[in-house]
Amino acid sequence: PPVDIRFDQPPTIFVTSPRDRIDLTEAVLLSPDLPVLERDRLEKRMLREYDLSALVDNLAGLATYPSLVSDLATFREVVQTTAHEWVHAYFFFRPLGRNLRSSEEMFTLNETAADLVGVELGDMAFSRMGGDLSVSPSRYLSGEERDPVFTRLMRETRLRVEELLAQGEIEEAEKYMKERWWLLRLGGYRLRKLNQAYFAFRGRYALGPASLSPIGDQTRELRALLPSVGSFIKTISGVSSYQDFL
Repeated sequence: PPVDIRFDQPPTIFVTSPRDRIDLTEAVLLSPDLPVLERDRLEKRMLREYDLSALVDNLAGLATYPSLVSDLATFREVVQTTAHEWVHAYFFFRPLGRNLRSSEEMFTLNETAADLVGVELGDMAFSRMGGDLSVSPSRYLSGEERDPVFTRLMRETRLRVEELLAQGEIEEAEKYMKERWWLLRLGGYRLRKLNQAYFAFRGRYALGPASLSPIGDQTRELRALLPSVGSFIKTISGVSSYQDFL
């Protein structure tokens, strides 16, 4: 599809998860300028009335058509996000995109491939348009490279929470997440909330610090085996299941 974007503030996304496991059960788009107090009210209501973990989170872009891209980012970030959302439009016409919602693994594979391509293809386009890749290079590294401490702490937290929930220790898991949230806040990491819904949503992005999925490393391995980002896009877009990918 032709590259087509609209600059605007993307909507927020309201996600829920059961309290006894990390599992994204619903995702609803809400107003982009939802106040913090209203976010808290919605999250507390879901907990009180439906016994669900909930989170209102932010989006950098949305794969509508034209793609919706935040107008608050740097030029390089805008081009990367544009590439990411364009890849979703490309995948939509091929097996990978058509099977996006067939399983958790396929959703994660779609997002991880788009993340990987978004950075590489976005930087190629940014450079061709006269951008200087040597300006503030550390800002544009992956989360693991930019902040290995945060990545380690988040993955330690996710592992322990998974263990506690598997043992049926819901209150203990939530107490542990609250303690880790305070630790991260004191360390300068401005997380608004850390709960089951946070991990259910953020964990779908396998290159991110909240994920324990092997798909991140597997996707990087496939990219390393192929000669160009174009051949990677064409190869992975033909995948119709996670087993097919493996």
